[in-house]
Amino acid sequence: MSFSLRVLAVGTATVAFVTLVATLLAPLLMAAVSGGSASRRAHRLGILRLIPAGSGLAAALVVITSFLNFEPRLDENIGWVIPALGGLGALLITVAAWRATQSARATRRLTRDWLSGATPIELSGVSAPAVAISSEFPVVAVVGIRRPRLVIARSVLQASTAEELEAVLAHEQGHIERRDNLRRLLMYAAPDALSWFPRSSELASAWRAATEEAADDDAARAGDGGRAALGCGV
Repeated sequence: MSFSLRVLAVGTATVAFVTLVATLLAPLLMAAVSGGSASRRAHRLGILRLIPAGSGLAAALVVITSFLNFEPRLDENIGWVIPALGGLGALLITVAAWRATQSARATRRLTRDWLSGATPIELSGVSAPAVAISSEFPVVAVVGIRRPRLVIARSVLQASTAEELEAVLAHEQGHIERRDNLRRLLMYAAPDALSWFPRSSELASAWRAATEEAADDDAARAGDGGRAALGCGV
């Protein structure tokens, strides 16, 4: 096998091996991150979900760097174990890239539908530009990662009192400040073996619940009426 192919095989094999090991350890750590405030819990759960992918990519970087610095540039037979793990690692990375692409496309389609006929509006209490849309469903959502925007249905604006609207906006501002859209994408597209096991869905569900609870805490600080409105789906 040529030197360049060996580098690729060793790198992707490292991703596969380390993420497999980290996947086995993740369930043992879940109980340790379940306490504390909703904001802290969301932060810890997000980190825990990304540990397999992060550790695998970091280990691959170290191994590839060492391989390039110390391994002789010779054709060499490396057996079947590393190529097999390398194939698994390449599959993990390919699937993750596909998931990220599909998620981005779906988000763009939804955003395009929402923004057709949208009207820019000025709203205090939220740092992102806001637009009002016509929708039968009471939409209030932050879309985008690099340049987030707040999308809010006109029905919500019409039905909410000033206190309720203040709390609704505080809820969404909490998502913006914690960069929840970026964290969601990273977890969804993490190139690791954990994504193939039910534990991944359990972690993602726990993280979503914690992020919503943390945003509701932000809403409660802005006004109790707003928390009640959020609970009713407004």
